[in-house]
Amino acid sequence: MNLADPLVIVVTPKDGSVNRTIAGMAIVARIGAEAFAAGARELWVVGDTPPSLTEQSRDDIARACGSLRLTALSSEEARARLAGQTGRPLQLISATHLIPAKAYARLQSEGVLASSGKIVAATAIAGETLPVLGSPAAGDSPAIALDDREKATRAIVRDTAKASDGIVSRHLNRPISQRITTALLMVSDEIQPWQMTLVVAVVTIAMFFALILGGAPGLVVGAFLFHTASVLDGVDGEIARSAHRSSVRGAVLDTAVDMAGNLLFILGLTIGLTRLHGIHYAEMGAWAFGAGISGLIAVAALTHRIGEYGNFNILKDYYYERFATGFPAQVRRVLTRILSRDFFAFGCFVLTLFGKASLCLWGFTGFMTLWVVLIAAAAPTILRRAATLPTRASPVTT
Repeated sequence: MNLADPLVIVVTPKDGSVNRTIAGMAIVARIGAEAFAAGARELWVVGDTPPSLTEQSRDDIARACGSLRLTALSSEEARARLAGQTGRPLQLISATHLIPAKAYARLQSEGVLASSGKIVAATAIAGETLPVLGSPAAGDSPAIALDDREKATRAIVRDTAKASDGIVSRHLNRPISQRITTALLMVSDEIQPWQMTLVVAVVTIAMFFALILGGAPGLVVGAFLFHTASVLDGVDGEIARSAHRSSVRGAVLDTAVDMAGNLLFILGLTIGLTRLHGIHYAEMGAWAFGAGISGLIAVAALTHRIGEYGNFNILKDYYYERFATGFPAQVRRVLTRILSRDFFAFGCFVLTLFGKASLCLWGFTGFMTLWVVLIAAAAPTILRRAATLPTRASPVTT
């Protein structure tokens, strides 16, 4: 969506609200991040006098779009500078509204993205020749109004959904997790993704003890907590994407907690079923747990070998490329959906609720076995490709 490096000008209101935070980021940083994602590399913040940006605003800008060139100017200074940049693509944005990055292309096609030559003769920086996006003069605008903090936060969080979300995640988990994320960001701008990852870890530990100590009711409680952890697992990612706080370290921690949760559910379910119904569940559970550990070690080794630190989607990415079209692609899509964690966690809860916990263990055994087979089939090709890649240094993140 590169727009030939447009100059984006943010027109600030007199109340200085450009420094106000919404969903964990200053407004000016959030506008800058969306513009940067759409291809802009320079941002002017313009007011009657040069707007004063707080240290927090500048920190947010550095985190979300570090290479964006930022300049604070008065309206007179901006007009003088524009006089020497005739013909450069120009985007005017009111600081009272947020334009999503995906909307810039639409605005360009509709002619809203204009040449700076059109604005030089204006009596004000947002003169009659080019309306400020989000203002009444802009008509049908894709802008998110920022005057209502709660509505704006909901809109920003809603945009964090993933295209890869499965059926359960899209229709059940994501609506719940986004409400939780919105509430947390309304309470505090300082909430961090890793804090929610730790909450998921605590829920996972409670799940394990419910499975092994609670008898038949404990199996139901444990399965419910497994599903709860799956729902809450979306919150840390939503916070990270909303506030531009994603990091490799956070991704690794999140993946580690997810995998530990899956393995602890297998182990806890095995122990619970064995105590209730006999040793044959221990044999099946030991196979599922061993396959899970083996697959985890293998995928970790592959990601380390190719330098994709924290990317446990390496196997999914390989098969997406390998079976991109036709009937194999349809089979791949179906398997991806029914074997996704959100689908499996919800399914286990429903089965356990109706007294069919043993089917969950059978399902996990089959899934982990299939996982190991798919890893073994993909590993030679992945390793051959890795041999042709330059050696990468381990990333340093905060």
